[in-house]
Amino acid sequence: MSSFRNERLINQKNHQYLINRRIPFTNHKIIPYKKTSFPIKMCICIHCYNIKIFNELMYYVRNFFEFDWQRLKIIVHHVHQDFNKIKLIIERSCNIELENDKIFTFIKGDNIGGDIGGFIRSCEYINDDDIVSIIHTKSDKIWRRQMMNIFTKEGIYTSMNLFQKKQKWIC
Repeated sequence: MSSFRNERLINQKNHQYLINRRIPFTNHKIIPYKKTSFPIKMCICIHCYNIKIFNELMYYVRNFFEFDWQRLKIIVHHVHQDFNKIKLIIERSCNIELENDKIFTFIKGDNIGGDIGGFIRSCEYINDDDIVSIIHTKSDKIWRRQMMNIFTKEGIYTSMNLFQKKQKWIC
């Protein structure tokens, strides 16, 4: 999820129009976290190519379990990874048992199309979700951590409050 709105610059004759430029929202601030319920059907699609980075990402994803959702669905597309390792990482980081879990869906696949291929394969499991967020195991540590900071408890809480107020923003 990203707290940006889109605008683009279009040239027509002698006029320029802003339509597609990423501009940060400036009319909100991070709201202190408090446990709450959101009447939102939330879907998170994770492309797992690197198991070590997946382990790090799950420490952010576990923050979604701090809230009550109308429905929480997490789809994990994994590539050439030991499923038992993935399962162990999820159980430890999210403090859940996957044996009877209805939140997680796993798709084993190849890295065809990189992360986009995995997300396209996830589409068949996405139906009436209100928000779909895509996460992948990017190797650039600085870029990855900047992107994942929105998945702190405070970041999720702030984003969901903006969503409920019908703010336009990009996931």
